[in-house]
Amino acid sequence: LREYPAKLVGRKLATINASDIASNAGKAKFAVISLNIPNDLDKAWITDFYKGIKRGAKEYGFSVVGGNTSSSRELSIALTLFGFTKKFIPRSGAKKGDLVFITGKTGLSRLGLQLILEKAKHNPFYNAHLKPKARTDASNFLAKYANSAIDISDGLTQDLGHICTSSQVGIAIESKKVPLDKKMVNFLGNKHQALFFALSGGEDYQIAFTIDKQHKHKALKQGFFEIGTVVGGENCVLIDDKESTFLGFDHLNGHSASKKRLICR
Repeated sequence: LREYPAKLVGRKLATINASDIASNAGKAKFAVISLNIPNDLDKAWITDFYKGIKRGAKEYGFSVVGGNTSSSRELSIALTLFGFTKKFIPRSGAKKGDLVFITGKTGLSRLGLQLILEKAKHNPFYNAHLKPKARTDASNFLAKYANSAIDISDGLTQDLGHICTSSQVGIAIESKKVPLDKKMVNFLGNKHQALFFALSGGEDYQIAFTIDKQHKHKALKQGFFEIGTVVGGENCVLIDDKESTFLGFDHLNGHSASKKRLICR
């Protein structure tokens, strides 16, 4: 949104790209920016935006080495980030019998966005949406133990679905194991609504990954959360073996996919 502070937009752009690199067990190094600027955009906004980019680059250890700037009817910004890894962790490596883990709690950013759109006077989840942090601290663990991984940008079930498609497996989630933020539960008033946000909300930039069972205690020791298992079947996400409407953002449709089945039996 235009009213978002430009510095936060710049830093978030750096963060969401660093998150992708981290989920592949890599380290960010170089970036290029494509910036399309409308005539009515205040130049001060652009200056602050680049201050945010600079802050993010310093935080995640990369340099902006080029890009392109042009005039446009609408504001459009794209950052392409290049990184390097000694061991690439793909989405396609999940194996039947793997355990499914997530690095942290989800749903907070989506709730923060909803409150922003509703222009709520009190929004304790504002920072979760506009000040996310990439889980670069998990990269070394992923390189050693993960078979597959993905960052949570479009929603937990939606992104786990990408692992299913790439690995040709199914994933069974136990809802009682999905970590829920206590502040979110209290704010919403019930666990069911909090679970909806945790399973379908995007832009948390936690990392979901699969590992062999023998590494379970190593993952738990890191503070990661076990939420399910890789099972047979292809391109499906099961939640307590029951049909569910928990979904995520579908970029091709431009909204939360409304009738896509996430459950297979």
